[in-house]
Amino acid sequence: MVNAIASHGDEIALSDAQSAGAEDWKLAAKRRAEGVGAAMKELVADIRLLQESCSEAAVRAPVDTWVIPSVTLPGYLEQNETVLFAMLRHVEASQRAQHKMDSSRPARARVTMASAYMNLPNALVERLNDLSERGAQVELITADEQSHGFSGATGVKGIIPGLYEKLLENLVKLLHADVRLRRWRVEDWVFHGKGLWISFPGTNPASEKERRTSSNHEAPLDEGVNVSIVTSSNFGFRSFYRDLEAQVLVLTENAELQERLSQEVARLVGNSNSRTKVDTRTTPTTIVHTILASILQRVL
Repeated sequence: MVNAIASHGDEIALSDAQSAGAEDWKLAAKRRAEGVGAAMKELVADIRLLQESCSEAAVRAPVDTWVIPSVTLPGYLEQNETVLFAMLRHVEASQRAQHKMDSSRPARARVTMASAYMNLPNALVERLNDLSERGAQVELITADEQSHGFSGATGVKGIIPGLYEKLLENLVKLLHADVRLRRWRVEDWVFHGKGLWISFPGTNPASEKERRTSSNHEAPLDEGVNVSIVTSSNFGFRSFYRDLEAQVLVLTENAELQERLSQEVARLVGNSNSRTKVDTRTTPTTIVHTILASILQRVL
């Protein structure tokens, strides 16, 4: 997949990039734009051919784990979003089934989503709220103010942490009351985690060590993770509608892998604190952040 995408890009030597002037870049962009339609069609064909070959290879032998690649190429392919929403619909169906089996105390699926730059589209917020209302345990993990990728930046970039705090503040107002927001922080580290982990009721239980590790937090991991999305996407407007993003969907019945995925979630949870609202005292937001958030929400 990397080769398929790279074959449709321009190779620019570092020395050329450093010496190129504005007109050089404009000319290169114009050449790319002129051939973008044909190139995108070829790229889409290459990606689909690759996916078909992967599927054919997987069918030839019984397996306990499936790894399914997908790509989002705005205007041409929306596979990542299709896969993501299909998985969330499956969680919803699972919750409905659990309610039918035991409406008094239905087992709960767990959905954990991590994004370094959290600015979720409305359709995704609505889906997560629906899952929470149906009894699924939904939690979102993002950077603490001090672990943000642009924390401490100067100049125009210094506005970015406050901008994302404002976007997060707006998001919290839209979330169902039971959706848990976590802020990741490790001293002197930057949070750039992204991904999705789903635990369905009745899957392989987490290990005793893992349960002890997560026992001090509000959401102990009692089930193994059997669905995960490994992705370049931050699940935001930019990832959905503007950027080229690649991901793989991991579906597994392998008990060892389920436990390792559960441990991955436990580590994220172990380094994060649960919040019910955004604390703007450490990263104050101003009228400038408010205006920029309303203007730029759909491009970030």
